[in-house]
Amino acid sequence: MRDKFNIGWEHQALIRARMIYGDDELQQMFSRIRHETLCLSRDAAVLQNEVRDMRKIIHTLALR
Repeated sequence: MRDKFNIGWEHQALIRARMIYGDDELQQMFSRIRHETLCLSRDAAVLQNEVRDMRKIIHTLALR
């Protein structure tokens, strides 16, 4: 089973993901999967905590 922490990171990456190469069918499939994934119902408080924790990690890594 995938770690919830990793799923949060993947969702954040998917927010900025853009299809840059592929035929129309592949682009439509990518767009559909991206949309379905990003529109999944999420608990707002949990999501807020996950994003905050990810930002702390990014900030900590940036200071190294």
